[in-house]
Amino acid sequence: MKLAYEKRDTDLIVSPVFFGERHDTRTFGSFKNVTSENFTVGDISAAVLRGVVQNLCDMMQGVDASSDTLYAVGIAERRVLQYFLRECLGDFEIFDKEVTAAYGAILFDFGNQT
Repeated sequence: MKLAYEKRDTDLIVSPVFFGERHDTRTFGSFKNVTSENFTVGDISAAVLRGVVQNLCDMMQGVDASSDTLYAVGIAERRVLQYFLRECLGDFEIFDKEVTAAYGAILFDFGNQT
């Protein structure tokens, strides 16, 4: 994660949809702008993480984004992922207590109860 954070501004682009999407199983992953300079562990890690976040943001289009709190649990607590999330979603408060993803799912569920 440290190498990915150091290379967070890489020009390498990864679309990490290697097994398709539920809504379109013909969608495939890709690597773009690959050069000998950016074909490193840090660049590839950063590009994959950026691609995962971008895919998440694409799936969230049309969803009510009125909340200013993001429940970042598990690996989402890493600052490189937070950097990419801020690029996509803007600024937000991060709930970053050391808990598991299951705890985050419960928080999400409680927040959606009517």
